[in-house]
Amino acid sequence: MAKSKRDIVVGSVVALTGKFLRSTGQFTSPDARKRWTVTLIDGDFISVDEPRDWRETFSPEEFSTFSERDKFIVSHRRFHRGNLYVHGTLDSRNA
Repeated sequence: MAKSKRDIVVGSVVALTGKFLRSTGQFTSPDARKRWTVTLIDGDFISVDEPRDWRETFSPEEFSTFSERDKFIVSHRRFHRGNLYVHGTLDSRNA
């Protein structure tokens, strides 16, 4: 299991940090209680297992030009690494 929020790996279960939630006024929001599984790490950005609607940002024509990796990135929720901490592993989430 990862030792700190900087040791996030694919398959880690993550949550938003208290510092991030307080600074954005979301401490009591539904996101404050959510846990996600890391599905892709792209530098300092982490994609998780929560889908998002890419149509809010891209037209179908633009989306069709993306590589499969880029389609995955824009169709899943992403966070900056510094706003997440490791909450467990996939095995502990399903226990």
